[in-house]
Amino acid sequence: MHTTSVGAEEIERYLSARTGRRHVVNRATRAFPGVSRETWLVHCTVGDEPRGYVFRLEHPWPVPTPMELDVEFALQQTLWSLGVPVAKPLWIDATPGFAGGRRHLVRDLVEGSSRINGLRAPGAEGDARRREVVRSHLSGLAQLHRVDWRAAGIHRLLPAPAVDSDVLVAEFDRWSSLWEQGRPVRRPIVSEFLSWLRPLVPRDVPRVSLTKGNNGVGEEVFRGNRMVALSDFELAGLSDPALDLAFSQGTLSLTDSRAALDHYERESSAGVTPQRLAYAQIWNRFKSLACLDLYFLAPFLDGRDPRSTAGAFGLVTLPRLERSLGRLTGSDLGALATDGLADAGAGTYH
Repeated sequence: MHTTSVGAEEIERYLSARTGRRHVVNRATRAFPGVSRETWLVHCTVGDEPRGYVFRLEHPWPVPTPMELDVEFALQQTLWSLGVPVAKPLWIDATPGFAGGRRHLVRDLVEGSSRINGLRAPGAEGDARRREVVRSHLSGLAQLHRVDWRAAGIHRLLPAPAVDSDVLVAEFDRWSSLWEQGRPVRRPIVSEFLSWLRPLVPRDVPRVSLTKGNNGVGEEVFRGNRMVALSDFELAGLSDPALDLAFSQGTLSLTDSRAALDHYERESSAGVTPQRLAYAQIWNRFKSLACLDLYFLAPFLDGRDPRSTAGAFGLVTLPRLERSLGRLTGSDLGALATDGLADAGAGTYH
């Protein structure tokens, strides 16, 4: 029998033993949807002081994930040391007496929320709030994208391109091969889409950056209208920063997208062409489908992952993405760059 959850008393005992200080757990909340890891937000009292932790646990069943937990922890350690806005990583462990011995990492809980009150409010006040949220988020992304990943040794954690201009080609080949080998069923529509897209992969990326993957409102930690911490990095890579702008969970659509991109370009000192952004929007749809196929549907269908959420993501969201890729196949990428894509900024959860 797999241990599928942890309780407040178990966390209390674990933290007290681990830190050597008595912890009283006031609240332990499991985050939804908890796709790649099981995530717990833990609020404690230590003496008279409040203390918060985030636990990221491997699932109790043998399912694949986009990134190994050790790599995610090492990456966040590096980013914390460089002053990038992330929660402080504390330790990574596998303790037999805790959570069934599952491997887990623990980091500080940053005060804030992934939800922003009044984000959709009408009028001038709502417009001002949305502009501030978008600018704050894009400033954080720009700081991440400016990281000198070679000097920081991040190329030892993540696949790095042999030639910077070929970074998107290398990513295309890596992800399409991974999907072709691991997909649970044949998808001729998607295979046709990949054949169409391959010759259109841009080769004019001016700067390879550390990219986060899934990001934006709903992903990061905000305090008021200001983003205070980038959150999980299980889809991080060394790639074109345009991929992050295109996979921002609808953040760009909150305000004037051109003004938002102008702000990002000033903060990052790097331009983003309409063609690269259009490609990124299309490519991210495939990556979303590949993740659903490889990390949700395949383990659900073969019985490794019993979660209903895995089945729901795979069986409901995936066909919608497949139809979307079918409609895009054969499109004029230049026209898409000019006209934009409907709901282009929305990610998998949307």
